[in-house]
Amino acid sequence: MALTATDVTLLRESWADLAKLGIQEVGMLILCRLLETAPEVRKLFYKVLSPDMDATMENLRKEPAARQHATRIGSSLSKLVKNLESPDEFQETITYLGVSHKKIGVDPKYFEVMGSVLVYVISTALKLDVKSDIMTSWIKAYGAIKAGILAAME
Repeated sequence: MALTATDVTLLRESWADLAKLGIQEVGMLILCRLLETAPEVRKLFYKVLSPDMDATMENLRKEPAARQHATRIGSSLSKLVKNLESPDEFQETITYLGVSHKKIGVDPKYFEVMGSVLVYVISTALKLDVKSDIMTSWIKAYGAIKAGILAAME
C-alpha cells in the first residue's frame, strides 16, 4: 500500500470524526447508499432486507439484521483504519472480507461501486470536497483495500 504518513494521519483523523456518528450509523449510510447506487445487489441481502421493503434509511433502521450488517460494515472500516500501519492485521482483515464476500456470491465488480459509495458517504458526512487531501487519502486507501479484497476472491 502506497500510503504516506500524512495519508495515515488524515485517514485516522477523518475516521475519528466520522465515527462520532456511531459505527452502526456509518455502516447504515454506506449500506443505504450502496442499495441506492446498485439496486441489483439487493438480492445479496436477502437475510438483511424483507423482500417487499423499500431500502430507505428509515426502513433499514427498523430491520435488526440490517442494523447488524451496518455494524459489521462500520466495524470493518474501523479495523482497517486502526491497522493501516500493521500490514499483517490489515491484510488479514482484507483477506477475510474477500473470502467472506466470495462465499456469498458477491460479484467483484461491486467493489468498484463500493469505492464511489465510500467516497460519497465520507465526503458528504464530513462536508468535504472530493478533491480534498483527506478524500484523496481515502481514495488511495480504498484502492489498496479493493485490490486486496479482489485478490482474496480469486
